[in-house]
Formats: sequence, C-alpha cells, structure tokens
Amino acid sequence: MLSRRYFRIFGFQISWSHILMGTPFCWNRKERRLFVTKFSQIKYTIAVSFLIGYGLFLVGQVIRFKMMGKTTDFYFYFLYALAVCAVIDTLAASPFLLKSKQAAALITELWNFLDEICCDYMPTFDPNVSCDSWIFDIFLTGIGALFPLFGLIISCHYLLFPHWPVYLSSLVDPEDLTIDILLASGLIYFYGLQMIWAFLLNVCVVLLTIGRYCWLLADEFYCDDGSQGKKILYQKTTSAFHQMDTYRLYYRQFEILHVNVLQVFSFIIVPGQALILNLALFCNFSLVRYSELMNVTNAFILLLWSIGGSFAAFLGLHYCGSMYNKSVKVLRSIGNKNWGSSHNNKLMKKFAKSCKPISYGYGRMYVIRKISVFKFFLSLIRGTFRALLTIKG
Repeated sequence: MLSRRYFRIFGFQISWSHILMGTPFCWNRKERRLFVTKFSQIKYTIAVSFLIGYGLFLVGQVIRFKMMGKTTDFYFYFLYALAVCAVIDTLAASPFLLKSKQAAALITELWNFLDEICCDYMPTFDPNVSCDSWIFDIFLTGIGALFPLFGLIISCHYLLFPHWPVYLSSLVDPEDLTIDILLASGLIYFYGLQMIWAFLLNVCVVLLTIGRYCWLLADEFYCDDGSQGKKILYQKTTSAFHQMDTYRLYYRQFEILHVNVLQVFSFIIVPGQALILNLALFCNFSLVRYSELMNVTNAFILLLWSIGGSFAAFLGLHYCGSMYNKSVKVLRSIGNKNWGSSHNNKLMKKFAKSCKPISYGYGRMYVIRKISVFKFFLSLIRGTFRALLTIKG
C-alpha cells in the first residue's frame, strides 16, 4: 500500500523538519522507521519553548494595545491575528511534544500493518505504479515545497514593516534602531517562521498519511452481501482477507490503531477548531474594514491565514464525518454478508454489534459528523456578517 516514492518523500520532509527543530522524530532510512532520541526531544522542546515565548510576547502586545485604547487600529487586528496563529501553531506542535514516542510508534505500526496486509492479501497491487499513489505522493511533494515558500513570503513582511508591534525590533526606540539590530531581529524572525512551518508540515504529513490509509483500509473492510455477484471494484484485497477469522483479527487491529490516533491527537480537536474559526473571523473583518490601508503583502498574509485555516478545518471535518458514515456502512455490511453458515452469521452479527463506528472527537463531549462542516461555515459566515455590522459609518 506504500510506495518507495512515499518513503523517500516522507524521509526527506522529516529530515528537513528535524534540521529546523520542527519535529522530535528521527528517520531510519534502511529500516523505514521513526524513532525519538533524548537529543531530538530536547531540541524540539527548545523550539516549542521559543514558539511559546513569541506567543506570549504577542499576547502581551495585544493586552498593551487594549490598555492604550488602540483596538480600532489596523495594527491591533494584525497583531491579534498573529497571536492567534501562534497559539494554533503551539497547539499543533503539542501532540508531538507531549506524546512523541507514542506518535512515532503509531506511524511505524501503521506502516507495518499496511505492509502485512499488502504482502499477504494484495498480490496484484503495486503501489509504485498505482495512479492513486502517484497523486498522493505528488501532493505531499507539493506541500513540502509550499510550506517553506509560505514562510519565506510571510517573512518579507518584516523587510517592509520592521516597526510593527508584532516584531521584537518594535521594542527598540526608532532613534536606537541600528542595522545590526534590524538584521538580528530579522534573522530570528525568519528562522522562527521556517521552524513554525516545519511544525505544521510535520503535523500535516502525519495526519494526511494516517487519514489516507485509514480511508483505504475502511474500503477493504467493506463486505459484499452477495447481491452484486462479483467482487467490489475498488477493493484490492483477495477473498482470503474476508475469511471470518482473518477479517476479525485485522479489523480489531484497525480499531486499536484508531484508538491510538485519538489518544495522540484528540485533545487538540476542540480548541483547534475554535481558534481557526476565531482567526478566520478576524482576518475577514480586517480585510473588509481596512482594505484601503492594506498593501498586497498584508492582504496576502491575511488571506493565507483565513483561507488556509478554513480549508484545513473543512478538510478535517469533512474527512472525519465521511469516515464515520463509511464505518457505519462497513459494520452494517458485516451483518448482511453470508459467512457460510447460520452459526457464522450469528457470530459475525455479534462481532459487528461489539464494534463501534470509527469516529473522531474528544470523548463524548464532541464527536465530528458530516453536519459539523455545515455548522463550522455557518458560524464563520454569521460571525463575519455580525462583525461587519458593528462597523460605524
């Protein structure tokens, strides 16, 4: 299920992120294995601490502007949006900070699980020539190139506006602002941005890998009820995979992998969605309210935050809701399939009832469904219009 091309791309992106301290993972190319060392964990902790420190600086600047009564300035809205971005980035980096070894073991176990199924039950499938694999690998290559490019473009904002309160150089009086201070502050900001985009690339690649292959596995677990009279076209596994004992073994392993995914990432779902919605609202309001004061650079950065964050939320919510619906159909198909005898049918119906649909969320407090996509964009549209209605004059 995994191409050699994918491992080359994944290994390069992890290695690049590791150099920038954007990941705690190390890559073993020969064994195709992720692992974490004490040194890599320390470097990652230092990088996240730097991000938290910059986030606190931005929050302090937001509070200072509010105390000075300058909350109607464009500076404040740009400052607030960047502070929210810093919080989102810290939240995205936190699973790999708190559960780095568990995350590395999870990805490695997923690869082994996929390789085992592919070797034993997919004799005619070659991931190296599969069209779907090509598309996915090209997409990973694309985001691997775009993320550092976005960091480079956004860092150009410093060259134009080094006096803005989002930069450390703004703490120095204009009379004392020398070339050395400007260069030092600019280099720190440029490196920090590349490190932050390495954080995001690391999280994005891992989540895309987990999401894509869990989706493909759910397709393979779907059971034909016999009404079609032939094998389902999109399935790649042989009929031996759908033997009762084999099927139950691999489906339980699939459920365990899903539980491990939730243990690593579930705690960021609710605050992440709330922060992305807040960021999109402020960016949309600023783009309309201060359109006359903006140049191309400012508008591009705000659009990138708004559209990028909203698209990421849409993609995540749509996937999670669709995955739940797919798993419901899979469990229903288990009970409808003829497993060879009435005794086997009863056993498999009990097995299906013992399984829960694959769902994403934080415990029972919040579970994502297909309706969650509609609710998110409805909140975004309503919030944007309500914010615009507050504009006077």
